[in-house]
Amino acid sequence: MGKCQWQPSVVDDGPVQSAVITDPVFEVAFDKAPIGMALVAPDGQWMRVNPTMCAIVGYSEGALLDMTFQDITHPDDLAADMALVARVLADEIHTYTLGKRYLRSDGSIVHVQLDVSSVWQAPGKLAFFIAQVQDVTARINQTVELEAAKQLAETTLSSINDAIIRTDEDGRITLFNPAAERLTGWTADQAGGRLLDDVVVLDTVVTDPLKGFGLDVEGNLGGWEERLLSAAGGRRIPVETSVARLPGPDGRTSGILLLRDVSVLRELAQKLKDIVARDPLTGAYSRHAFEAVVEAVLERRNAGQVTALIYVDLDQFKLINDRWGHLAGDALLRQVAALITGVAADLSLCRFGGDEFAVVINRPSLNDVELVAEAIREAVGRHRYAWSGEGFVLTASLGVAPVFDPDDISAALSHADAACIIAKANGRNRVHVYRVGEAEISRYLGDIEWIEEVRAAIADDRLLLYGQTIFAADGAAIAVEVLSRLRARDGTLVPPGTFIAALERFSMTELLDRWVMQTALRRIGELPAGTRLFVNVSGASLSSRSYRHWLLDLLSGHRDEARRLVIEVTETYAIQYFAELRELVVPLKQLGAAFAIDDFGSGFANLTYVRELSADYLKIDGRLTTSVEGDEVTRRIVETICAVAPQIAVKTIAEHVETLQQAAVLRALGADALQGFALHRPEPLHR
Repeated sequence: MGKCQWQPSVVDDGPVQSAVITDPVFEVAFDKAPIGMALVAPDGQWMRVNPTMCAIVGYSEGALLDMTFQDITHPDDLAADMALVARVLADEIHTYTLGKRYLRSDGSIVHVQLDVSSVWQAPGKLAFFIAQVQDVTARINQTVELEAAKQLAETTLSSINDAIIRTDEDGRITLFNPAAERLTGWTADQAGGRLLDDVVVLDTVVTDPLKGFGLDVEGNLGGWEERLLSAAGGRRIPVETSVARLPGPDGRTSGILLLRDVSVLRELAQKLKDIVARDPLTGAYSRHAFEAVVEAVLERRNAGQVTALIYVDLDQFKLINDRWGHLAGDALLRQVAALITGVAADLSLCRFGGDEFAVVINRPSLNDVELVAEAIREAVGRHRYAWSGEGFVLTASLGVAPVFDPDDISAALSHADAACIIAKANGRNRVHVYRVGEAEISRYLGDIEWIEEVRAAIADDRLLLYGQTIFAADGAAIAVEVLSRLRARDGTLVPPGTFIAALERFSMTELLDRWVMQTALRRIGELPAGTRLFVNVSGASLSSRSYRHWLLDLLSGHRDEARRLVIEVTETYAIQYFAELRELVVPLKQLGAAFAIDDFGSGFANLTYVRELSADYLKIDGRLTTSVEGDEVTRRIVETICAVAPQIAVKTIAEHVETLQQAAVLRALGADALQGFALHRPEPLHR
């Protein structure tokens, strides 16, 4: 295992928390692994542990998650472990293996072999450790018994899962345990007396399939070396090997070779890396792996070629979600990804989230890249999409930009994004190639127009509040979530994503957030008695001290309304602005307002984080609720959230409920409340 480069968009500052991972294979492999598996924060806090880990140290999962690894490490072993951690944090090493002792909950000591690898959020910023823990107490005891009683030791060896092979001084096999038979395909009778090299054929160190994407695994781990074993039947099995010499009473030495099958562990590590590197919906590379993908494409570039980015943004995709729901939107995104990858075999596709994709490609010239972009645009526009018996045509706007400086990939991405914005501004469904000096001006002018349009809409009473009802599990309406809409001068409704992006780029979300909050407080009195009003606040506003002070002053003058208000913040912003949010929550609650975390399960937060923020509501992410019918792992995740939430006094709300069948399943899993198109479509709040 080695250094993984991981750049989750949900975290810029503050501690990184455990991911809610919905990959079924990962969940099963992690939970069923025959060795202890854990994710550990840089400060030593246990973030996630599997049942085997709990069994090894004798603590329940809940107890472990409230502790650090330092708490249960034997005092005599702590200094060595911390020294290796310090070297990882200093980026001197990326992995280490250590024999150490843990103090079990009953006071006994367990000897373990600890294999640790690091996962990096960004250069110089460690995200978390992956720890593999094997209980080697039995192995140590067996070694002692081998010295004391050879027969007893050999009987014990027959039950060990690791292949153990002993040779005489001449290298001929004298012991071949059952695990060695299973692993190599040789029987003990066949192997006995043969030279070790004739039976155990080891190839070069295993290379990781993702090497080159910043997610590679190194081979040598403190005496254990990862190799490929050529077994009977042509099988090639990844194994870890270790060799020792044992002096005998007659002065002759024997050799001991241990072989450990690490196939399952490699699959687990691969799944964990794929969770980070791949978008689970479309199979494209994720935003986290984007820079590593660009670097890999740059390495493949031939002399005279140009490496370029093609930024793809679907036109008015939000309307699809608004009309047919997120299930239709997800199906459409999968089709679009397949269309893009079908244009050219050598392109690399990343999904940035929502309806935005980035293509990385090498071509002889920028004009050739533009031809590829046009082919993508035509493929998207030519395809006929259908949902619920209705057909529709989708178009895309594309921006093309070369990678001028391999050391500044973000600049190329900014240029491609700018070119895409120009393509949209010029009428959508077109390709625009970045020209030095124009993109910044065009984007600036376009964003300024939207900002002025929002100002004008507020002044002209064209900024509207819509509401979507939230229902308790028994069907009673208990709350309404506020949604903003802008009515254009021609009377059409503009979805919030269109103008909020411009506000965010210029850090002017307070312009909208202040208006929404003031207007929402005036409307609370129009709602039925006891109904609460959920109001979203953006992360940019939360990060503003002036907005936080303004909000507290506003609520201080509207205490009756404040007691019916729920401030709603996405999980992403809750993590990113954790310190600011924790500072705000206390006075908010003193005023009677409640606090909700939206999109829970979309990133890397956990329930410990929720408890620290004193949240009152958890809104379970729509990607979980819409998959809960057909995905057993998702069902178990939602059930776990609903079961644990009451223990920290949090109510759960399942959002984006698209069907009545989903609603029934979510009620059965214990969700306290439901929200979605299946229950109520947003409509204007009454004046």
